[in-house]
Amino acid sequence: MTHPLELPELIFQVAIHLPVFTPDSLGGYDYHPHDVISCLKVNRTWNLAVSPLLWTMYDSYEAARWKIPCHLLEAQSHHFRYIRLSKRWPQITFHSTQVRELVVLPSYQSSVSLDLIRANPQLRALSWYLPCEGRNLKAAEDVQSALETFSLLHHLKLYEWTHLTATRLVHCFNNNSALQDLTLSSFKGFDRIDGCRSLKRLTHLTLDSELQSNRGLVQLIRFCPNLERIALRSNADPCVPDLGKVLRESCPKLVSVTFVEDQNHSRVFLGPLDYQALIMATPRLLHCEIVTDELTPQIFLFVLANHSTWLMTICFRMYGRSSEVFSMASKLLESCHHLTTLELLNEDSWWIPDNCLDLFKYPWACQQLESIRLIGIESPLLLDNSNEMDWDAEAIDARTIDTGLTHLEISALHGWVLSEVGRLRNEYLAPDAHSTLVRAFLERARAFPRLCEITLNQYKYTRDAQT
Repeated sequence: MTHPLELPELIFQVAIHLPVFTPDSLGGYDYHPHDVISCLKVNRTWNLAVSPLLWTMYDSYEAARWKIPCHLLEAQSHHFRYIRLSKRWPQITFHSTQVRELVVLPSYQSSVSLDLIRANPQLRALSWYLPCEGRNLKAAEDVQSALETFSLLHHLKLYEWTHLTATRLVHCFNNNSALQDLTLSSFKGFDRIDGCRSLKRLTHLTLDSELQSNRGLVQLIRFCPNLERIALRSNADPCVPDLGKVLRESCPKLVSVTFVEDQNHSRVFLGPLDYQALIMATPRLLHCEIVTDELTPQIFLFVLANHSTWLMTICFRMYGRSSEVFSMASKLLESCHHLTTLELLNEDSWWIPDNCLDLFKYPWACQQLESIRLIGIESPLLLDNSNEMDWDAEAIDARTIDTGLTHLEISALHGWVLSEVGRLRNEYLAPDAHSTLVRAFLERARAFPRLCEITLNQYKYTRDAQT
């Protein structure tokens, strides 16, 4: 009788739980093959049963960077389940017919991606940038026809589909009744959406397009009765009040309003009346984001008066020098008893440390608080007559200063550790100011046992599990 650990089917079912590919912060995956490689060494049966797991994900950029031979990629391509096409090279012939998720970036040639799409009508997730060749009408017809072949999609993201007609888009929606997550980015000319069936399973919608020139996208929301989360552009748009009205009338389950990253770097933001329309669009807002260059009391009061009972996460993404956000955020921490996450981000790094202390102006009452992120603080620099600055932020922060302990020593005394130092931003925060802020946060954190993560600029502190 064959031992259970010699059955290839059973071996594979156990091995699929090994974390070979894990999501990273940039939307891709990190590769961790060590455990699977150990399984390959058990015996020949284990090797044959487990080796396909090493090839479940294919990224053309990584394949080119690792210089994997094309003949090897082609031979293993029938194991691919996730494919990301971002480079024209290496050029291989795909034998993949069981792909679950496909990402096609604009630089990839449409002929290859179209063949791959036609061979995988069972796709569950598709992220597709309009190919460069698809910008002429003749090639666009082939691309649109390929889109209509799907009927099992759960996640669909379309970018820059300027030639896609509303009729073809509606046809795609009607074919995919199980659609749960939809992104429509940089669309143009969608004036009306007619003949669309109810998208009853759609819960997440991202409209990264100008609404004024796509009024049909506002109309689309009427066909999403179970919508829970919506993400929009933060640019000023005359259609936002109408959007708020449609959300209020058609989406009773809406709990989240957020904004996508502005690729055009526009500084013309939604105004108080726009935020009022969005904030009032739901009776129970759990997740909220505010993007503006000036947080007016009017916007703040809309949030506080209508959703302080429910609010769980809130993010203020600011541009410019507006510092009133800290006293207002302190009021939120006093009033929102279910708040778990607070984020204060200044994209211009124009907040000075003294302003941040207004966050402690009022007593906090949010016992569910778990995380605070405060990014964009920078100490004023006193420059001499020279034209150059020569300083190392990490070296400066590591010094022992005359005014007291370093931020590392203060965190250790309070039972916290510096768990991460980010590299994407590097604002200069003077040592004494850094220590003062760390001390203020950690002393306040004593009364909030669930609070386990505090981020100041690129420094992330976590509560030591052993204390």
